[in-house]
Amino acid sequence: MALPAALAILAADLDERDRHLGAGVLTAAIAVALALGPAVGGTITQYAHWSWIFYLNLPVCALAMLLAARASRGQPWRPEHGGRRPRLDLPGVVLSGLALLALTYALVEGNTLGFGSARILLSFAVAAVAGTMFLVIEGRAREPMVALNLFRLRAFSGGIVAQVLWGLGVNGVFFFTALFLQLVLGYSPTRAGLAFVPLALALIVMVPPAGLLARRCGAHWTVAGGLLMVAGGLLIIAWIPVDATFVELVPGLVVIGAGSALTTPMTSRILEVLPASTEGMASAVLSSAREVSGVLGVALTGAILLSRQRALMADGAAFPEAFVAGYARGLEVSAALVAAGAVVSLLTLRRAPRHRRRGGAHRLAGAAVMIPRTQFAGPISTGRARRHVR
Repeated sequence: MALPAALAILAADLDERDRHLGAGVLTAAIAVALALGPAVGGTITQYAHWSWIFYLNLPVCALAMLLAARASRGQPWRPEHGGRRPRLDLPGVVLSGLALLALTYALVEGNTLGFGSARILLSFAVAAVAGTMFLVIEGRAREPMVALNLFRLRAFSGGIVAQVLWGLGVNGVFFFTALFLQLVLGYSPTRAGLAFVPLALALIVMVPPAGLLARRCGAHWTVAGGLLMVAGGLLIIAWIPVDATFVELVPGLVVIGAGSALTTPMTSRILEVLPASTEGMASAVLSSAREVSGVLGVALTGAILLSRQRALMADGAAFPEAFVAGYARGLEVSAALVAAGAVVSLLTLRRAPRHRRRGGAHRLAGAAVMIPRTQFAGPISTGRARRHVR
């Protein structure tokens, strides 16, 4: 609930130049937290108890609530939808949650129960049916949770796909690299968590240049280059030997961090093509895509790793060699997914020529009279037209 709102507030309150920086900082903060999480979690697990990981969030959340309340003071709610609050799309919430739950369960438990087992096949079927019903209902709903017309915007749909492919590729490396460090190299939980600090530092350092590169070279080139760097970093880690040292891991982690920083302009590029009335919804879709891709990324990499590991151990391989081989196979697939995201970014995040953007703005201004406030429709090609629909 918090992340979509934070992104929507940034989009609404900042001008176009500052919006790039704001979205980049927010995205970088999320990525840095993801990178530093293993270090904090490992330290707590080793020296306290794993349950304290959840207690640690309580004071942080309390502080965030106080700061959010102070920052939003004096900013009254501006009614939309004819002066009333929008309705909760309960069927959409239930169906989307059911589809994601069933899909995640099938991927996580598939190696244990067997992907051909009745329970796993049923889970995939439930995910497919619930997902299809979600699309049908959202297409007919007067106030949908997700306006499917948003996906007609090339930058929006392409950015979402690229975000998902980045998440599928990167999130697995955090989880399974920590396992590699502990199970194969014998690291303690704290030391394994601290191994991700170089990645976080590279990400922090590269965020400011990412915004500058996006303005000078275009978001499409910047994001695509960043995704290719991430894919390269994944391959560097995938091809390390079984007896590798931490020093051999550092180059790959640094490249992943720097490349991830270069993908931060993706968020502002997506937001700038949207009308203001859809920013909250679009931010929710983007944030959900980021979170869902994280869950599915870990599940997918784990499924590939375990499948390869069990096959090799059945042939007599020792655990370290089998684990590293499965780990490498999972990261190779992850690298391919991230590289595909680079191609998608290059094709979809490019800005239209100036005369086409002006034409899109005129079409939106004319269409705004006919578009109901409860739905979004029509071609939009530039952020200049965003304020025409309020």
